[in-house]
Amino acid sequence: MATQHADVKRLRAPFDGFVVDGFNFTKTFPGCRHWLLTHAHSDHTCGLSGGFDAGTIYCSEITKRLVTRDVSARLGERMVVINAGASLHIEELSTTLTALDAGHCPGSLLFLLEHGPTKLCVLHTGDMRASEHIRNQPLLAPFRDKTKKLDALYLDTTYANPKYDFPAQVDACDEIKRIVREELRREPKTLFLCNTYSVGKENAFDAVVDASGGTLFVPPRRAEALRLCDRWRACYTNDVNDPQVNVWVGGATSGVDQALGRDRDQKGPHGELKKLLDSQPRYEAVVSLRCTGWEYRPGKASSAVWAENDGCTRTYGVPYSITPHSSFLELDAFVRALCPREVVPTVNASTRDRRDKLRDLFSPGTDLKRDKGRMDAYLKGGALEAVDVQRQKRLLASFSKASEVEVDPALVEQLRAIIGEAPQDYCARLLRDASLKIDGAVDVHFGANQGAVPREYYVTAKEGPSEDDDRDLLVGAVFAVRGRDEDFKLFKGSSREPPPKRARGMPRPKAQQPGGAADRVRARLKQLGACVVERDAKGAKKLAPTHVIVPEGTEKGQLIGLDVLVRVRTESWLIKRCRALDAGALAPPPREVVELAAKKAQGPPKEKAPPDKGPRGETRAGPRRRRTRETDANSHRALSETMYLVERRDETRRVPGACRAPPLRHVFAVLGSTGNVYDVAIQKEPSCSCPYAVSHPTKVCKHRYFVWYRVLKIPRDDDQRCSEADATLKHVPHQRYLRRDELQTVLVDRVASAAPMASRAARDAYRRASGDVIDVDASDEEREVPRRPLDECTVCFEGFRDDATHDFCGACGRNYHEACRDRWFTFKKARVCAVCAAPWRAAPVAPDAAVAREEGYVNLRAFQPDVASERDASSYAQNDRGERWVDVHADRAAAKATSPGAP
Repeated sequence: MATQHADVKRLRAPFDGFVVDGFNFTKTFPGCRHWLLTHAHSDHTCGLSGGFDAGTIYCSEITKRLVTRDVSARLGERMVVINAGASLHIEELSTTLTALDAGHCPGSLLFLLEHGPTKLCVLHTGDMRASEHIRNQPLLAPFRDKTKKLDALYLDTTYANPKYDFPAQVDACDEIKRIVREELRREPKTLFLCNTYSVGKENAFDAVVDASGGTLFVPPRRAEALRLCDRWRACYTNDVNDPQVNVWVGGATSGVDQALGRDRDQKGPHGELKKLLDSQPRYEAVVSLRCTGWEYRPGKASSAVWAENDGCTRTYGVPYSITPHSSFLELDAFVRALCPREVVPTVNASTRDRRDKLRDLFSPGTDLKRDKGRMDAYLKGGALEAVDVQRQKRLLASFSKASEVEVDPALVEQLRAIIGEAPQDYCARLLRDASLKIDGAVDVHFGANQGAVPREYYVTAKEGPSEDDDRDLLVGAVFAVRGRDEDFKLFKGSSREPPPKRARGMPRPKAQQPGGAADRVRARLKQLGACVVERDAKGAKKLAPTHVIVPEGTEKGQLIGLDVLVRVRTESWLIKRCRALDAGALAPPPREVVELAAKKAQGPPKEKAPPDKGPRGETRAGPRRRRTRETDANSHRALSETMYLVERRDETRRVPGACRAPPLRHVFAVLGSTGNVYDVAIQKEPSCSCPYAVSHPTKVCKHRYFVWYRVLKIPRDDDQRCSEADATLKHVPHQRYLRRDELQTVLVDRVASAAPMASRAARDAYRRASGDVIDVDASDEEREVPRRPLDECTVCFEGFRDDATHDFCGACGRNYHEACRDRWFTFKKARVCAVCAAPWRAAPVAPDAAVAREEGYVNLRAFQPDVASERDASSYAQNDRGERWVDVHADRAAAKATSPGAP
């Protein structure tokens, strides 16, 4: 998993305007506006959400498709596509960004950055499989030929250990095929399970499918990802009941979850496999293949088979880093080929010691001549390099102010234009050290100093006690405590009993428990007069911290989501103040001073939102609601799915002689996407009779949004062309309660406009089902036209045979072969008549035709064209197993209703 550390995510100067896969640190780097996303795996997109507004995201086209599907479609507006082999010049940072193939998963990239003024280059690998193909990419040829120098290589060090020597991917696929063939010879009716990520490892289960000769079952969610990656094959299917299926995607538990849910009564993978086998009677055996680099054993192509249940359930481990990550030998060959000046580990590098150990592994392949902390900077081939005596004299002279050389201010300004805003004294020192040469000064700044100005050039004279002074009582500071109780070594918890062992299946306990070390830290901070963010503080009760206390040894870069202005202090820093207080060297702060500081930290009381009142003082019955992601999804269905208005009724109860007008109530009969008719009531508390609204009365269903947007023509939230008067109504569709003035405006005052009406046949059928008398109006514009004589087709001009299926236009009466009609619709990309261009209306149903009922509702699908028989569920939310939540809830309700304890 990629290390979540600020020092690893943000590139070093002059590339410090870029952050790679570091979306957890948007607050830590508020000035960074360029974010590089190497690929779409979750450990690289963590922290990324639809509300991301920190700048521009650069990624491949496939990565953009996956992220906009899995995270939020709104991110597409902030993404810039750069595919492998393409380059992009970012004028703001004077940097050229080049993308290369990473060989890790579909859409994964390496990012090569070159700074124009300094000619420095860095390469970030993200996650990579450093195969020979990746090493020999043409864009890396200048670094392999040593015609250009790579200043830093940010390296994927997932398997940076000499013990990991993975076989080639081709050899791993051959081993998988061998196992599959042997298992099929042993038992032809065998089901194979393959573990996989959302993307990646496609070659692994391709090898299983090719060896078995069957079909691969892919869950809907995974199937969508494969199509987005252009990796879908004809031998894949979404139908688990397909008789040709003998391979499932997912590990032992994942496959069982897909078939049986998450009920795990039997322990261990073989218990799950046995349950799967019992639920699939057409199979006689189940084999699980764990294809991962962690299965590697030196000298073995695969792990030994683990068989149980009389050999019916078997598991294999194949050392197949087909995520894919690189083995140590591949990483070492990649580093030696490019010979960078520095290697920066990006995985398993959460602490400085770990980063140093990983860096030392690749030191033989790096160019260390610019690292002044190593002897390599002074040695070459075992002998001392020629020493520049004159340069040494200048260096010694630079320490003596009397012998300092005068530096032209114009040179200082020229250097500052290249390296950024730096103190003039520092720039002058660089120029003196480099014999007044700009190139030499730039080389020292970005080389030995790593683009950072030494701290001493910013130090000023102290005025009063500083924040590190032991006499500072921290009165008024707001402290938060980060870290697990067991990580605090200097503050032990009050309980001496060891924590109970966590039972199998039980959730992991919280990092901070009542009475633990973190609570003791908070208690000591309060004694020193500091304000403290409590352990369970949420919402308005949670103060914005100015300081953070962390366990000893924690680096600032490990703290995720930390604001750049928050100061990080360790527990030893706090211990010094506590000991001074206990020894009497410090007096406890006065109580009134602490209370005053606490009030100041909480800030002024928040102003209450103005009451939601109408022109006549009427207050809304509930809180005013806003637009959310769920409302966007339901409104999108209302605008994209096929629905019609059947009838509008004014059911306002008017009492003659009443002093005050009664509240308005209009009922709209809406024909849904499957033909069911639902009653939508627009009143003080709007409602709908559909199953979703009945089970979720506080939410707005798609039928209500249909009435608001397509019948009453209320402007949508993103409509920028509406008038000022209409713009004040944008919030109305989302409300649970409406005021009288809003009802008056939307139902009476607004001019009625054309609404998508159902066909005359459907409206008449609804009236019959409702028991109303049908008034046949001969002047009705939608009156059905009688069919013309059945002589020839309007499209092909041929006659009609007795066995030919045919249809006619309900607007003009002209006849069509059904095949000719469908071809015309496909050519025109619209369901309109070829002669009168009217929207297609099906042939009228017999006036006395019976009206069907489905799910307890009147169904008019037989009377209305373009209505599907099955509900479109493509936009419905799904869980991680590809099941629609609406189906999951329905199954739970049905199981609860049929349970023995149900009433």
